[in-house]
Amino acid sequence: MTFRINWGDGTTDSSYTGVSGFSNPTHTYSSIGNWNPILTVTDLVGQKTVRQLYNPSSIKPPVLSNVNCPSTFTRTYQTNYITCTFKIDSQDGYGVGYTIDWEGDGVIDYTTDGNGLLSGQTHTRSKACSTSICSAGTWATTIRARTKWWAEPVVKTIVVS
Repeated sequence: MTFRINWGDGTTDSSYTGVSGFSNPTHTYSSIGNWNPILTVTDLVGQKTVRQLYNPSSIKPPVLSNVNCPSTFTRTYQTNYITCTFKIDSQDGYGVGYTIDWEGDGVIDYTTDGNGLLSGQTHTRSKACSTSICSAGTWATTIRARTKWWAEPVVKTIVVS
């Protein structure tokens, strides 16, 4: 048995063979659009069955809002960490995920997958002070929000000095 998926955006996937090889196919769309993915199953004698997988009204980027991170920071005895709160909404009904790069050095300090959290929740993340964060100088904290089907994350960068 073979499975072929036309994802509706010009890409196809024929790498699934056998029932066990087709448990959870995934695809990430790279732009907003209306997609009509089609599954074609061919049995051992060549008989084909074609089904539309689903018909989402559109694939849209997540909305990153209510971002509350300090733009200035003074380290004191009682303030030894930095905290950001933010809200992520999925416009297409799927779960959301995010990454945080606290120091702006390209190293992801925290991550969740693109379908692991409920849309509309407020998230709070904190980072303990170190030599590169909360010290004198300027750094950029970057939050990247995404959904299961949206490839490019929505990015918010906060410059802290």
